Amino acid sequence: MWFLYNEMLKEIESLKKEIDFLSYLLEDVELNYMSSSIMNYAEQELIKERALNAIKEEELKSLNTKIENMRKQIFSLLNRNEKLQNELQSTIQDKESLLAANNEGKKEVKRREREIIGMLKTIDYYQSSRRAFNKQTKENISDIFKEITFLLKTILYMKNQRNKKLRLINLVKIKLGSYESLFYKFNFRLNDDVIRIFLQINQYLKGWSYFYEGYKSYIAIPITKESVKELEHLLDELLYLSSYREFQMYQCQLITVPSLYQILKESRKLPLNYSFSKFQAEITYIYKRQYFCTNKYLISRKFPGDLYTVLPSFKKLEYDFLLIKTYKMFNFLYVAGSISKGVYKIGVAKKDVNRRIEDSLSTYRKYMKANDFAKIKIVESPNALNLESYLKRKFKQNRHPSIESTEWFLLNKQEEKYFTENLFFKDPDFMKIHKYRIEL
Repeated sequence: MWFLYNEMLKEIESLKKEIDFLSYLLEDVELNYMSSSIMNYAEQELIKERALNAIKEEELKSLNTKIENMRKQIFSLLNRNEKLQNELQSTIQDKESLLAANNEGKKEVKRREREIIGMLKTIDYYQSSRRAFNKQTKENISDIFKEITFLLKTILYMKNQRNKKLRLINLVKIKLGSYESLFYKFNFRLNDDVIRIFLQINQYLKGWSYFYEGYKSYIAIPITKESVKELEHLLDELLYLSSYREFQMYQCQLITVPSLYQILKESRKLPLNYSFSKFQAEITYIYKRQYFCTNKYLISRKFPGDLYTVLPSFKKLEYDFLLIKTYKMFNFLYVAGSISKGVYKIGVAKKDVNRRIEDSLSTYRKYMKANDFAKIKIVESPNALNLESYLKRKFKQNRHPSIESTEWFLLNKQEEKYFTENLFFKDPDFMKIHKYRIEL
């Protein structure tokens, strides 16, 4: 269509030129008195050309009208296309929103499914992890409580025999400990009721012990009929709980120290020549002198008795008593001193390192008569005390001759680099102690 339109425009321009040329001839003829025949011919030709030109102008107008209509149609189609594209974009966005909502819905369903599975597992666990004492054990418990009741009445009716009363009170604690051990023997946890009763009984026994030992304390009380009756009532409550209640079990196996010793030796966690008496004394030491929470390794008892240990935790532990016994006793190892004089102090601190360094400054002033004393290095480690012991052994020959202490040293320039250039981090023996960790 555009091509035809351009062709017609060219032809019209050509006709105009011919008309102009003929007009020029006509004028020239008139001026030169051309013959009338020539004039007539020219006029006729001019009329024909004008008629032809008029026809072509009409055709051009018709083409312009068609082109304009086509432009309007194209514009209408473009508007419609834009609307369709907007609708399509909106549809795509709606689809994406629906897909996102669907994905969220699926995630929510899966989350709910996991919650339900977790709750079912919890229900199964509590159903399968709760047990009651067997018949024979219940009879054993009954016998223990009868013996305790007899001991309580014996203490009550004894006359002014403090030492014997104290021995019998201690025997009551041992009997209660044998009852407590039955829980751990069968992997049972003490429930809240049992713990509450244990605390009440222990309060009475502690008060009696203080009284007959002669302590001046507000909890020191003599044994009376009322207190014995109260303890008998508490024992009856324990007997009822032990006879008719179920107890939750530990998820891990509990074993006594002798059993643990055998297992650790068989698994090469202990040297073959490691004696049982030594191992037992070490475990007892760790239990009594806790610088960190040992609940993951040892069961905290309410009454005296055999220690029970958590087998899986000890299997994972690298057993080294020298490192375990002082673990977390101190948290910081510090080195302070005078680089110019080569005088160094090696020490440990629980919390306030700066205060310990200030205390060391007083000693330095006393012996060195100077103030050029400053912090050189601080290492945070739960094995700080063992690190200090290691460094004291390492520099034993460098102890300061003028200061009567195992913590002060006189180092030469080469030896100073151990601290000033962090060479201790390249010392395998130092790093073995520093990296030792107990999972708590």
